[in-house]
Amino acid sequence: MSKSPNLSSYDCGSAVTLTASPDSCYDFTGWSGACSGTSSTCTLTMNENKSATANFAVKAYSLNITANNGTVSKSPSQSSYNCGTSVSLTATPNTGYNFDHWEGDLTGTQNPASVAMSKDMNITAIFVSGTYTVSGYVKDSANTGVSGVTLTFGNSGGSATTDSSGFYSKSVSKGWPGTVTPEKSGYSFTPQNRTYSNIAANQSEQNYTAA
Repeated sequence: MSKSPNLSSYDCGSAVTLTASPDSCYDFTGWSGACSGTSSTCTLTMNENKSATANFAVKAYSLNITANNGTVSKSPSQSSYNCGTSVSLTATPNTGYNFDHWEGDLTGTQNPASVAMSKDMNITAIFVSGTYTVSGYVKDSANTGVSGVTLTFGNSGGSATTDSSGFYSKSVSKGWPGTVTPEKSGYSFTPQNRTYSNIAANQSEQNYTAA
């Protein structure tokens, strides 16, 4: 709350304007004390000692999840969330399906994933039939993720690129055989590649060290 003019004391009869300015996660709800109402400004005439309180309430947001062929659990699980709350989402596929990616107010392939509540959010978990995920991290010797590494999946498997944490994930068809090779200019990798045959389950922790 600010005062104009901003003085330690005021002459009798002076006019003072108070302005309530909420932080980003709060709404102004009204005045109490010498001020009343819900306008963000209040003007007082100083004819005695006066005290005014600006009241604020934290913003609350909804989180709507859509999931077909699987489920998504929220932690914490609530009907609404205060602004700034971090919510962890875990996608669990039905039998015969695999989690592929997020859509809406959350994107990417990381699972579990977290969102910070800054507005009403709508998120969809996409599950696909007959595919499996190859995922892992590319990190340097200091255990820092290396972003922008392209991992080429041979035998028409496509490619994936590491994010800012060094994480990558790629869906491949059931039974896919091929070799995954990481590449980024100026880096070498250990192992140089990984070879798969007849993939029949998700392959996690398929990590590489960059040097």
